[in-house]
Amino acid sequence: VPYGLSNEWFNYKPTPKKGRILFVGLVGLRKGVHYLAQASRILNSWGYDYEIVVAGKKLVDTNIDLFKGPKYLGHIPRSKIIKEYLSADVFILPTIAEGFGLVHLEAMACGLPIITTKNCGAVIENNKEGLIIPIRDPIAIANGIIKIVENRSLRNKMSKAAKVKARKYTWTEYSNKLLKALNSKVS
Repeated sequence: VPYGLSNEWFNYKPTPKKGRILFVGLVGLRKGVHYLAQASRILNSWGYDYEIVVAGKKLVDTNIDLFKGPKYLGHIPRSKIIKEYLSADVFILPTIAEGFGLVHLEAMACGLPIITTKNCGAVIENNKEGLIIPIRDPIAIANGIIKIVENRSLRNKMSKAAKVKARKYTWTEYSNKLLKALNSKVS
């Protein structure tokens, strides 16, 4: 039973900045941040000047070449994380292994299209709320970012679909699904 969100997440007004790409989570190899960094460098070499922002506790030294590219904010308070979501254009979680990304729901509630891997739960439907990309593929990350950022109609369509899907994952829905699952085990 996937976790849920507080309804307050749906009250915020996003003001996305075109080309601002956001990652939220632990900054380390398992989350694929080094592939995002490589995609950042690829985008730059292709002439794209996107702002790639990484927010979260650092588990690695982001000063080494493997992590060069994005702007690392480090661990920031929840109140500032919300501001990061609201000003982002696209959310990315190129994780290698993840059970369920609550950050997906937070980003979706803020109207962000998602770029992620199949290794992070089943909330995102490819080409609907965002894009599902292969793990360990910085070129797929770069191409996904370009696809969404440069096609505003697609970005807006995914944004709307993301908000609609996120509403299926409130704490109320979580409670209902959990009770249903528990009751089916008892029967």
